[in-house]
Amino acid sequence: MPQRLPSTLARCPAPASRGDRLWRRAAPRLRLLARRGALAVFALGGLWLLLAIPASAKAAAPQDAGPTFEAGPCPFPAGAIPAGERVDCGSLIVPEDRAQPGSGAIRLAVAILRTHNPAPAPDPILFLADGPGSGSLDWLSYFVTGANDLRAGRDIILLDQRGTGYSQPSLYCFEFDSLERAARARKLSLAQAQALDVQTAAACHDRLAAAGVHLAAYTSAASAADVKDLRLALGYQSWKLYGLGYGSRLALEVLRDYPDGARSAVLDAALPPQAAWWDTAAANANRALSAFFAACGSQPACAAAYPNLAVTFGDAVDRLNTMPLTVQVAEDATGNLSPELVTGQSLVAGVAQVLTNPRLGLTPYLPLVIAQLDAGNSSVAQSFAQALLNGKPARNSGAWYSVQCHDEAPFADPARIQSDANAFGRYRALALGDSTLAICGGWGAGQAGPKENQPVHSGVPALVLAGAFDPQEPPVWGQLTASTLSHSYYYLLGGAGHGASLAGCGQVLTVQFLENPTLAPKAVCDTSAGVTSFVIGAYLRPGMARLASSLVLGFNWFAALPFLACAVVFASALIVWPPAALFQRRGSRLAGFARWLATITMLLDLLFAGAVAALIWLASQQQPGLLRFGLPAEAAPLFWVPWVAAVLTTGVLWLAFLAWKDGFWSLAGRIHFTLVALGAASFIWLLVSWGMLGLN
Repeated sequence: MPQRLPSTLARCPAPASRGDRLWRRAAPRLRLLARRGALAVFALGGLWLLLAIPASAKAAAPQDAGPTFEAGPCPFPAGAIPAGERVDCGSLIVPEDRAQPGSGAIRLAVAILRTHNPAPAPDPILFLADGPGSGSLDWLSYFVTGANDLRAGRDIILLDQRGTGYSQPSLYCFEFDSLERAARARKLSLAQAQALDVQTAAACHDRLAAAGVHLAAYTSAASAADVKDLRLALGYQSWKLYGLGYGSRLALEVLRDYPDGARSAVLDAALPPQAAWWDTAAANANRALSAFFAACGSQPACAAAYPNLAVTFGDAVDRLNTMPLTVQVAEDATGNLSPELVTGQSLVAGVAQVLTNPRLGLTPYLPLVIAQLDAGNSSVAQSFAQALLNGKPARNSGAWYSVQCHDEAPFADPARIQSDANAFGRYRALALGDSTLAICGGWGAGQAGPKENQPVHSGVPALVLAGAFDPQEPPVWGQLTASTLSHSYYYLLGGAGHGASLAGCGQVLTVQFLENPTLAPKAVCDTSAGVTSFVIGAYLRPGMARLASSLVLGFNWFAALPFLACAVVFASALIVWPPAALFQRRGSRLAGFARWLATITMLLDLLFAGAVAALIWLASQQQPGLLRFGLPAEAAPLFWVPWVAAVLTTGVLWLAFLAWKDGFWSLAGRIHFTLVALGAASFIWLLVSWGMLGLN
């Protein structure tokens, strides 16, 4: 049998070839390179994941996240929210242009005024302000003080539409501020004013465009999408829409494009999309003012005081266009005065502004103002101009032009605009299209499609209100709006202007409807009656508005300090002199008479000051608009008191001279009496400087 080899020899390999020897030497190095290559590939892959995944997530965020609401501090000035009121604020964050996936975000200001009801209804009220270009948050004070029944059981949501109010970016055109200030100080023809409008709008456009604002994204359709996003972001299943003027146009857009969630709609001063907004602006103003003049004629007292108010108005317009009145108005809270020309066209614009802005509260005083301006009363002209300047609503002109140029310009008829202006020449300056068409040519807002000019059909319950004196949205537009809303109720308020729902019978109807939209509101008030009670007589004082604002309506320590100093001096005499008379030795009869005369003078001054303050307070509760011009006519006899006091003050000053000449009383007594005499003289001087004695 074959001999077996030793085991050690059996495990020995066969002699290696040259290739095997080379492989054995290279293999460890190749394995090391392979491990290092795998590590490098793994590291590069991880780095790609770290960079690519966040980038893709970031790119998808605007589409995936949707609209968001961020709570934040309220933007109102200090003191705007009264004690005991709860207002929650924040911002709705939405894309500037939803048609562009990578569009930047904008922030829309939101304020929620909470009801005092511990169990609020689940469907709040969304208020959409007039405009376009006006913010809803400016209406906070009205809903806090003037709409208690409206917010008895529901929260009220205020949204500053894109580009307006506190929303960012703001499309406010500050370029118009300096233009308007300069235009008020000089007489411009209509053509000059329109040319300046076009030039100023171009400057605003260039600035906004350079800042990256996409002006074509600020339209009614975009704002309607914002409204839908706001409801979803706040988590409401449904709510009630409340639109005023252009706000009604926006509410109709919501009903057409995003009807889900709208339980009902209040459309005050309705503006349907199919209405020819620009083509009939002057005719609408003529109709409204004619109705206003007829209302005065229907009230016996007004008709007796102003037998033909329409003729008086026309005469005043023509006279002021020929011979304007120059007045001084305070531009801002600093009180710095600047000149303003009150012309016939500014009177027309002012009357239209009063009838359009019910928060001014000046409608009952318009016959009085018109008659006084016809008579050339510069103090009433100054008070009226100041009231209009203070009450002018803030409007972001950039947002106004974007909406108008996109929504209305494509459907405007230049020939009809021109015909309207020519037919009602007195109201030509109120025509919207004269300069706006020229501005729209370079604004870059795009053009709305045919749908934006079509009626809105909806079955959502709607209350449609119109005011007979409304110079912007005529009653026929309210009827036009209601005709395509299958579940609507239309009311014409015979004594109201723009904003019929804000007070009186219109507010009663609004509250009833919002509580039960399925039933027609009961007309418990007379909707056809002229509810405006015109103020016929007044004691006109040029300084009354400033005095009321500084001393009573909003107490101003700086303005009140001179009056308070006089009061302190008078009080010191009334406290010190009676006991002093008991202990001092009998002296000159003239010295005793001096103190008696000074006492009577001081009491008359204090009586007048107290009576005027009381009358101002009463008027602020019952007729606040009257304080712009004076006091009730019954106050006239009171103003004889300071004249009597002025005569007595002359005697007190003479007795103060004699006190030093003849040595009445002690040195301290003479000094004190002189201070009283100077205080009495200063009080009369203050009345004159404030325009309370008819000397200016």
